[in-house]
This record gives sequence, C-alpha cells and structure tokens, in this order.
Amino acid sequence: MRSALLVLLSLVTALPAQAQGFGKIKKKVTLHRRLPAAVHLTGTQIQIKTAARDARGTQAARELADVLEAELLKYDKRLRMEAAKPDTLVSATITSLSVPPPQPATRAGLPGQPAQHVTRVSGQMTLAYQAKDLRTGRVLDSDNLTSKYEAELDETGGKTDKSITSTLKKPWDKIHGGDKSKDEPDAPRTTEDIRQALVRRAALQVAARLVETNEAVEVYLARGKLDEYNRFADGQLWNRMLEPLETMTPLPKKDDDAYRLYNIGVVYEALAYRAEDVKAAKRFFDRAAIHYGKAIDAKPDEKYFVEPQNRIQTAIAHYKKLEERAAPTRTAAAAPPSSPRSAEPGKTKAGAGPLTNEAVIRLAKAGLDEENLIATIRQAPAVNFDFGVDALVELSTNGVKGKVLTAMRERAARRPPAKTTTK
Repeated sequence: MRSALLVLLSLVTALPAQAQGFGKIKKKVTLHRRLPAAVHLTGTQIQIKTAARDARGTQAARELADVLEAELLKYDKRLRMEAAKPDTLVSATITSLSVPPPQPATRAGLPGQPAQHVTRVSGQMTLAYQAKDLRTGRVLDSDNLTSKYEAELDETGGKTDKSITSTLKKPWDKIHGGDKSKDEPDAPRTTEDIRQALVRRAALQVAARLVETNEAVEVYLARGKLDEYNRFADGQLWNRMLEPLETMTPLPKKDDDAYRLYNIGVVYEALAYRAEDVKAAKRFFDRAAIHYGKAIDAKPDEKYFVEPQNRIQTAIAHYKKLEERAAPTRTAAAAPPSSPRSAEPGKTKAGAGPLTNEAVIRLAKAGLDEENLIATIRQAPAVNFDFGVDALVELSTNGVKGKVLTAMRERAARRPPAKTTTK
C-alpha cells in the first residue's frame, strides 16, 4: 500500500513543466450552472410530446421524452406528468440528427514526446421546441435548439481530455486490478452513446427554459504561467483570481495570451452563476462572452474554446428573456418579447432604433469597410444584438466575424452613457 502511494506521488512530482495551454494533464474546476427558468409555468400538470422528421431520429425522440421528463421532475418537485388534462404541453420535434463515422487523427505530443494517435467522434442534433399553455392557448416559449457533442478518444478508447485525477487513477487501478472501463464512463464508444449524449444535452436545454436548473459543470482552466492563479479557483475565490489575470501584462505571444483571456472568461462565467441580480448576472455573462470571443480570435484552432462560448450564449439567451419579462414596457419599445431579433419592424432610417444584427449585416453587405463598421458599432447610442447560436451562424455566413463580432460583444456589454442635463 505504501509503495503504491509512493508511485503515485512520484508521478505527480515527475510531471513535466507544461507549455502555455491546457496541457496533456488537464486542470478542472466545477461550476454550478444555475439558470432561472426563462418562462413562467402557470400550471403544474405537464404533457410531453416528441417526434422526429425522419426515421433516423425516431429512437432519439423516444429517449428525449424520457430524459426531459426526468429533468423537469428533478428540478421542480411540484410538477407531475398528466396526459388527460395537462396545463402545459411541451413539444419537441427532432429536425435533424447526424452522427458521422469516427475520424482517425494525430495530435502533436509535448516537446520530446511522440505524437498521439486519436479518434475524433462527433454528433449534432437540432430540434424545434414549444411550450404552450393549453388553458389559454398561448405559446409560452418556442425556439430552434441545437445539441452538439465532440470528443477525442485515445488508443484505449478513453477520452484524451483527462484531469490529473483520472491520469493517476490508471496506475492505481493496475496495482489493485481495477476495472479500466470505469476510468472514463462518459467516453462515447458507439453511435448509440453519442446519440444519448446529444439527447441529454438537448433535454437540459429545454428543461432550463421551463424550470430553474442547477447543473454541476466541469470546466478546464488553462495552465502554464497561469497555474499560480488557478489555485484560487479551487476555493471558488473568483474575484481574487480575476484581479491578477486582468492586471498582469498580456503574454507576449498572441497564441499564449489567448489562454489568459479564456481563464478570465471562466471567472466571469462563474461570477454570473453566483449573481443574485438578473442584471448583474447578464453583465457578467456578457463579459465572459467577450473574453471567450477574444480568445477564439487569438487562437481559432483551440478546440476547448468552442464549448464555453456555446454554453455562454445559451445562458445569455436565458437572461435576456428574464430581463424582458422584468421590464415588458421598456422592451416592447425595442423588440417584441417573442423575437428579439425582429426589432424595429418597418424602420429603415439610420438612428430610428437600436442597432441590430440585421443592420450590421446590411452595412457589411453594402461594402462598409471593417474600420468604419467597428466605429459605427462602438458609437451606436443603443444596440439590441443577438448572440444566440443561430444568430452567430447568420452573422458569420454574411461575413460578420472576427474584430467586428468582438466589437459587437463589447458594445452590448457596455452600459449606455449617463444622460446630462443643462440648466
């Protein structure tokens, strides 16, 4: 027993100094992803109906109904399933389901170490969702949601994104004859595994729209020169971690500094989940999105930057709906609550309302150069940008990306200047 402990300790002390990035051995921290419900359910009796547009999604639709029921009942004990006379009908139709064949790839090893042969697996599912109050016939909420899954498997079939704990667990299991299949229980090994992962992620998205959820999410922290600040995250001391990251001199190389920006994004995301005030939470989420976006702009090939940005945009969409519900009169003047992206219908004059995604796209298509487009965004008196997944795809498709998209995020997070009066 003592010799086994010495082996594990020697492994820890023998870990090589890591280059700037996430490293071969990942550093994880747990965030409690608390999201208030985006809509208010007026009744407690729920009926769930799921369907698929083609046969490939039939099994996934059945699984989605079961998982969604479990998630709703887990987070709201008042609810119960009722098929005869439900108060609310929750319907979801799987519009597409794609699980491509695994792709072999090679990842460069650390300095002095050989390259690693990996297998990349992925999948994507889209669904049209709606919640309807059957007593009044009013649609409470509706949206098109996307569920994605990506992972890399090593030669043994386990995930390559291992933490220190999982890395040290392997030699421990070899000593004690442990079951290797338990090292990475979430590693997808079949098409069915990936489909189930997609279903669970989609169910969580729908559940978070209807009830308050509190999900524990493991998030990676960038390492290297940033390791000395990561210790604050272990104690959830986010403000103490934020100050040195923001005040330190940016790392000389753009690729390296991307990881500092990413860690700042993690801190703001953590602060947002802990905020009690809706406006404060949304402000933190906006700042997290800005820093995640800057990290992607600085190092677009870093795969671990993508998932946090998708997670943040989902949270921002939630809090945007909450803000609209809290001030219906104010938001009605800017955009209909059911469709924030359709703001200012019929208005075509410049300055007639907040600057929207559509207006930025029109300016880009009209040939306005990047410098003047960024200046227009920064100087806009008011903005009503949408950074949801579909909106980002539309922006990118129409050439709005990079520095322009970063300027949009920064302007959206900035408070409008205080009005001054003259006597």
